[in-house]
Amino acid sequence: MPRRRKRSQKKRSPRGSRPNVQNKKSKLLSRLIEGQVNPFSVHARGSKQFDESSAFTNTSTIAYHTTASTDANGALAFVSTFIPSAIYREATTIVSDAVTVNGSYVTSNDTTYIETHTHMRVVSYGVRIYCIANADKAQGILRIATTSSIASLASFETSNSHTTYIPIETGMDVTWCSKPLGHDFHSFIAPDASVGSMSTAGTMPCTVPDVFVSGGPASTGLLGIEVRINYELRPDETDVGTYRHATPSFPHNPSIAGRVISHLTNSPHVQETAELATGAALAYMAPKAATAAASAASSASTWYSSLLGIGESVGETAIEMAPLALL
Repeated sequence: MPRRRKRSQKKRSPRGSRPNVQNKKSKLLSRLIEGQVNPFSVHARGSKQFDESSAFTNTSTIAYHTTASTDANGALAFVSTFIPSAIYREATTIVSDAVTVNGSYVTSNDTTYIETHTHMRVVSYGVRIYCIANADKAQGILRIATTSSIASLASFETSNSHTTYIPIETGMDVTWCSKPLGHDFHSFIAPDASVGSMSTAGTMPCTVPDVFVSGGPASTGLLGIEVRINYELRPDETDVGTYRHATPSFPHNPSIAGRVISHLTNSPHVQETAELATGAALAYMAPKAATAAASAASSASTWYSSLLGIGESVGETAIEMAPLALL
């Protein structure tokens, strides 16, 4: 009598062990983190801040493009903000690499729509700078200094420890990403609030880039500039129309918030745009998000919680909930 072949039995994982679920969580978590720290990522669109707010909000994105031209001496300077009613301004007059006259602020095309809501706040904000000149005119030095003051472009004369120097050449393409400074960045502000009040105070609730170019070709359109702002809008309670696309905020999760702030504080302001576009930034952040040491996550979360005035401890139980908002 022929022997029956024994069926090959696959070893079953113990009940409760689901490695694929953990991998999916890691991927979703990395997308959430990238959406908070990289404003140019596709995951940044529709993203919201992780905090204690329970307000229903609309989400939107500003992608404002402009061209910056040098003066007769081959110099230019500009500063950008995250406020739609004053998105950026250029220097009108530069003498011996010193700004003597500041230009007026330029308003974004989204301002009218934003002002139909009661309040707004920024989720992520960054500036992309790339060379648009021909090879024979692509020259000079681009200086990007990270600061929090926008009171005067004259401050561009002075470099600081966060200044990056980049030679301007064909194919130059860099991205600068903002980082929050204190609790005010997480607060909603009136959408029609003038940037004047902030510039008078001299500081912004997040870092801003001040850009200076010297040694460039005279009177030439040298740089293309894209300002990207992902933001939340609180609907007007008296206007049903503004509630049409409003959705609830992410569940509060100190653990995710801690990892976000950890990446924000440790990632560089200025990066090659290709690094972000090819997903290298995500590849860099995902392993850290999935395998971060408990002590590092705990300290970061504690710092972030104290920043927001939250007394909750670190917990992993709600990690499964937040990614569902992006599915």
